[in-house]
Amino acid sequence: MYLNFTYDMKILFWLAKNKRNKRGQIPIFCRITTNGERAEISTNIWILEKDFDNRYKKVRHSDILADSYNKTLLSITTKLNKIYHNAAFLDDYAPNAKHIKEEYKKNTKKRTTHIKSIIKEYITNKHPTNSTEAFKKDNRYATLVLIALTSIGFLNCSLSEYNDYVIDKLAHEIINERKYSIGYCKKTISFFKSSLIFAYNRQYSTHFPNFTKLNYRERTNIIYLSDAEIKRLSNYRFDSEALNNVRDCFLIQCYTGLAFIDMKNLNKENILFEQDGLWINKVRQKVKTAECNIPLAPNAVKILQKYDFKLPIVSNQKYNTHLKTIASLLGINKKLTSHVGRKTYATYLLNKDVPIETVSALLGHSNISITQKAYAKVLHMKIAKDIRSVF
Repeated sequence: MYLNFTYDMKILFWLAKNKRNKRGQIPIFCRITTNGERAEISTNIWILEKDFDNRYKKVRHSDILADSYNKTLLSITTKLNKIYHNAAFLDDYAPNAKHIKEEYKKNTKKRTTHIKSIIKEYITNKHPTNSTEAFKKDNRYATLVLIALTSIGFLNCSLSEYNDYVIDKLAHEIINERKYSIGYCKKTISFFKSSLIFAYNRQYSTHFPNFTKLNYRERTNIIYLSDAEIKRLSNYRFDSEALNNVRDCFLIQCYTGLAFIDMKNLNKENILFEQDGLWINKVRQKVKTAECNIPLAPNAVKILQKYDFKLPIVSNQKYNTHLKTIASLLGINKKLTSHVGRKTYATYLLNKDVPIETVSALLGHSNISITQKAYAKVLHMKIAKDIRSVF
């Protein structure tokens, strides 16, 4: 059998820049061209313009889901080629672009996938290795989401049913029934929304999860240790080496204001020797543009020298668990976490009349307004104390 036409189909992936969404993302479209005729197919993949490699027509690895997206693009190419090949070489006719598009849409079934599988696949794609702290954190979010969805009766619904109403009920369950903080709830909800966007991009759903902002504001008292509590903590000797190590690390946070991740990455290279003593100099992990320059008090230097300036850090989860044990043993009726040490440092400085501009710089905040917002109650109490001392 001889065909009287030649194989002539081109496939091109391109960004439809006129369809940019509020997040700045642009959809990738597929253009089919046969004998001068064109048809276009949406891939349902949305990315930032900078993440698209225009030369190789694929997603750059600057996007965390690049591998997953590129597999989808390859799958689309394979399906289109198969449709053309079957028509041209098996059925003996030359299909046009419109026909190929119709066959593709007919053969591409929308998959209904359970939210539990969606979340599992999302985490697997996001974290190629399962030993990182970020992987463990996402798994904790996933567990909480699935438990809360079960409680409110929305575990087995379709993906398109996850709307603002469900998000509101989910948040209520996490905060009021499960007794998590509003801050942790927001992080959990953000994780859940990201998994739904992932499902949309993978074509598991035709419904784009466009949610409104969660309108919960956290009203919390700043938890910090008093001078007496810090002294008690410093002088106490635990039977467990692990608890002594965590105590020392926590005291460093109280004396320097370092966040957990910055303390974890601290080493000799971050220590400067100046005429007036030792300083910590490092860029914050959370805010890459914010640099910390922290003068070290003698008690902090003593602890750091004990460990040769490389602290014995455990995982954040174990760290917080040990801090609860420490608080219980010392009779400190406060929920100690890694962030309490940082709060203790800042509160101590503000109560000692250190200007807030200085405190903001020591904490490595990118903007002084962040410090003002975080320590508004401390500042309010300090103003009241100052005014009363005048009259």
